[in-house]
Amino acid sequence: MVAQQSFTEQQIGDFQEAFSLFDNKGDGKIFASQLGEVLRALGQNPTESDVKKYQQQYKSDQRISFDIFLPILHEISRVKEAYSFDGFAEGKFCICSKMYFDRAESSICQWSYQIQ
Repeated sequence: MVAQQSFTEQQIGDFQEAFSLFDNKGDGKIFASQLGEVLRALGQNPTESDVKKYQQQYKSDQRISFDIFLPILHEISRVKEAYSFDGFAEGKFCICSKMYFDRAESSICQWSYQIQ
């Protein structure tokens, strides 16, 4: 399995333990509708569209096993936030802004743009 090649046995054990906390029937499965919750409980930050992409493969009341979940976790963990702190620190992008006084509005305004 591809996902097992990128996670250590210790990590997989930890993931399975956390996964089992969401297994409310004791059958080693979670509802597909819980996918986002479980991913976030494991420290991931998937977008709603990422979660829906995986959930649409199953009915919301369908239950999925850890063996099905682990490759999903692997894919989500490989996706980095487009504008993460790490990306900023590595100089991959810069968000610049300028402040100016708008006489018509009698207020200070800010104009921002992004450079990649």
